[in-house]
Amino acid sequence: MRVVELAAALNNSGFKRVYDENGIAVYGAFNNNVGYGVGIVDCSRNADCDVILLQTIRQNLLRSSNITRVLFVVFTWDIETTRIRLRGDCDHWLYDGLEERLLIYEDQPADYLGLRAFIENNGIVPGRELPKRKSYNYLLTVTNGLVLINIIVFIYQIVTGDVDNLIYLATHGGMYSGAVLSGKMLYTVFTSLFMHASIAHLGGNMLTLLFCGNNLESRMGKLKYLVIYVLSGIIGNVASLAYYAAAGKYNVVALGASGAVFGVIGAYIAVMINDYRFNPDKPKMRIFRIIIWVLLAVYQGVRSNEINVVAHVGGLIGGFVLGLLLCRKRGNKIW
Repeated sequence: MRVVELAAALNNSGFKRVYDENGIAVYGAFNNNVGYGVGIVDCSRNADCDVILLQTIRQNLLRSSNITRVLFVVFTWDIETTRIRLRGDCDHWLYDGLEERLLIYEDQPADYLGLRAFIENNGIVPGRELPKRKSYNYLLTVTNGLVLINIIVFIYQIVTGDVDNLIYLATHGGMYSGAVLSGKMLYTVFTSLFMHASIAHLGGNMLTLLFCGNNLESRMGKLKYLVIYVLSGIIGNVASLAYYAAAGKYNVVALGASGAVFGVIGAYIAVMINDYRFNPDKPKMRIFRIIIWVLLAVYQGVRSNEINVVAHVGGLIGGFVLGLLLCRKRGNKIW
């Protein structure tokens, strides 16, 4: 059971949201103008929630909406601290985010509007099965589609020309710095994201994309993920153009999905940081391994003249920022 699932269930049951501030939302149902409320407290967004705050919310809702009673379901990852802060308030339940279980103590109501059964059965009310979330299809994904497109484009390059010929690459979608900086062939800032110079170049990018992409896509959703991929790649290319202009390099042909792929990695890191904020007890080794891998990849790029390290770093930073902007709330775990 998660915060979003309980909120959705209340909405679907006819409850109306009457309060929503700083990680605390209250949903009300009315009978003969008398209201009953269910509050949801997300301690990951409001660590300062205490008895006084809950009582103040109840009093305000009584005056403004005639809601006579509000039971708060408090989602927390630190049961003891939260229990101490809410000591003296009997109209609340605690939900342990680590153990994923509902805690009801002796001085608290045994049930309220049938809510206990719903939470304890993980969203299933006895005698009536609520709609289940669709399982994520790891075959029909945007990530796999992007990999397929990149492979098809590379096959087209081999069939129609020579991937080692810079003139061919510059005239078939590669980003030629001199032309773009003079205002021509601006579309290649986008088309070059799907071109590669060798099988090794293609394979490295696509394996990395498969490694991080599907996990990020299942966490962010298809549209947000696609936005991150495309915009990160464009940001990486724009950063490269700025570097080429400053360095006076007007005869460079840049191509490859590296900026977009590093953008996916940056967003993946942002999402993991977001999840660690909400669950600080989660082991942090995975994010450290990815950061170390990124640093090694950037270092390798600095040592090689053939790798566009500016696009890597630009895409990485762009993806990280986009990940933070598009992942504002806790949702599905990415692992």
